[in-house]
Amino acid sequence: MPLSIDVTDQKTLQSFLARRHPDYRKKLHEWIFCQKTYDGGREWFNGNVFRYIKEGDQEYLDRCERAYRFPHTKEVVDLVQKYIFKSDIARNWDDAPDYIRAFWKDATLSKLTIEQYMKLVASASSIEGRAWVCVDSTKTDSVLSKADEKAVGARCYTYLVPAKDVLDIGFDEHDDLNWILVREYKRDDADPIKSSGVIRERYRLWTTDSWYLFEINENDEGVNGSSESPGAPQSAQNGFMNAPAASAIAQLELPGVSPYIQNVANNGKVSVQLVSSGQFSIGRVPFFPVDNVIGDNKYSAPSLIGDIAHLDKAVANYLSNLDAIIQDQTFSQLAMPAQGMMPGTDKYEALIGLGTKRVFTYDGESGAKPEYLSPDVKQAEIIVVVINKIINEIYHSVGMGEQRTEKDNAVGTDSSSGVAKAYDFERLNSLLTTKSASLQNAEDKLIELVALWNGEKLPQTDTPGDDGEPRLVQYADTFDVRSLYDEFTVAERLELIDAPELVRQTQMRTMIDKMFPSIKASLKKAMLAQLVSWPITGADQIQIQAVNTGNPTATFPAKLTSTMTPGAPPPIIPQVPLAPVIAGPGGNSGGKAKKASKGGNPKSKNPGTANRQGQVTSQTGK
Repeated sequence: MPLSIDVTDQKTLQSFLARRHPDYRKKLHEWIFCQKTYDGGREWFNGNVFRYIKEGDQEYLDRCERAYRFPHTKEVVDLVQKYIFKSDIARNWDDAPDYIRAFWKDATLSKLTIEQYMKLVASASSIEGRAWVCVDSTKTDSVLSKADEKAVGARCYTYLVPAKDVLDIGFDEHDDLNWILVREYKRDDADPIKSSGVIRERYRLWTTDSWYLFEINENDEGVNGSSESPGAPQSAQNGFMNAPAASAIAQLELPGVSPYIQNVANNGKVSVQLVSSGQFSIGRVPFFPVDNVIGDNKYSAPSLIGDIAHLDKAVANYLSNLDAIIQDQTFSQLAMPAQGMMPGTDKYEALIGLGTKRVFTYDGESGAKPEYLSPDVKQAEIIVVVINKIINEIYHSVGMGEQRTEKDNAVGTDSSSGVAKAYDFERLNSLLTTKSASLQNAEDKLIELVALWNGEKLPQTDTPGDDGEPRLVQYADTFDVRSLYDEFTVAERLELIDAPELVRQTQMRTMIDKMFPSIKASLKKAMLAQLVSWPITGADQIQIQAVNTGNPTATFPAKLTSTMTPGAPPPIIPQVPLAPVIAGPGGNSGGKAKKASKGGNPKSKNPGTANRQGQVTSQTGK
């Protein structure tokens, strides 16, 4: 049911826009810091380089100008994303409806594919811990049928909302999202000549059936009585993102300040206006959160780089200190007797140049000779050791210690044991698995919302996911390093040791998933059904050999018979070489078997494999 909003009640509206959800203010600084640390650039050093004791203003500015850093935070996020999307993401294009396939091809207004968009979602959730996803539609009230949709090109699209722009949210008694207030940015650029270029902040409220767009407006005098003209604002001339309403909303967001008092103090010059509104009929708020790790926190989630960003900051500061030591070592300070330099003479100017513009004087009556002063080299060595230690901890904390190889860590080969590396892999595999599950959940919700916007039910498919439920998209549930070739090697070894049928069938299902990650559901179902009659036992191999030679001694193999269509001709049975039959004590072939294996040579039930392994069998004659 649409809300009844009284635009004349400014006190209520301003209080509404100034209110924030419980985790907003305590998390805002961390969100901004993590995003800036990931983005990098020269602006990051403003406020992030520590000033040490007794450092002069000019020395500090010069050190900040020389400062540099390595983007470890960005590298961790990008490595996780690379591993997640390196594995094949199975999207069932055959079973997906037309509107889902169209959405996968153009998921955003900028024509990004669904995979490109999900990479952005993965990065955003890693940086801030939680990203919000909205699914909207370009449909208008004039679109009444599918034909109208096709005629006007109406479609669904999705976009990301950063955690810092989700200002407040509410839930119903079932903890389902009931409403959400988000901040948007709109630039005045409609007219290439007359537009001001100002970026204004706007606020959109979404409910289960409606949306409302608000703006904060001021008069020409501004909040503080400035004479800035809205037609040619100073912020637009400088190119900064400072809209005329920015000062007002900054005051409204101050904790403990009543917005209505601000309004009265400025003679009612600040007002909240309802710009536009609309309704929709999907029956729910078209937003959902995507967490770095799936949890049950309503308002925020822990970030992947929350601690890594601060370690990255420490490394940057240590590097800056190291740079200062290198500068002092290179341009040492000259210490000399004061009697040897009299101001105002050419000799004085020459000494200043000789001392690289930094000269320390002392009383030379004791006869001490001039010398250069520089920091102790051991100070730089300590800093280098600490930097390397922190960098290693950054990558080991997420199981990426192996990423610091001899070629890129400037230290040497990692001397960790195999057990330690195995633990690192398990830590990384666990991280990737949980991240993959979060993205899997996000794509399921995307499909559900797109279906609702198209007036359809959730698309049906026969393709089961890892949890047994049918789904159109399946992310990897493990990130082991075994390739398809390794899987075939494992299959051969299982055959060699005569592993139980259920074990081999389970392993074959893994091979099918790796070889055919996105085949049609019906074809995959048929493949899995044929696994019931595989592998062929030794008794069936004997019977197949008898059928091929035209001298069957028993009925057709039971397994193969169960899969045959009634009335159909028997299948062509390939020639299968028989493994040597080894009888027990008293059997007819016991003597030969024992003779063939004399000398402790291994007995193989697969002669072909044994020959490749160089084993001695009854068929090799060696």
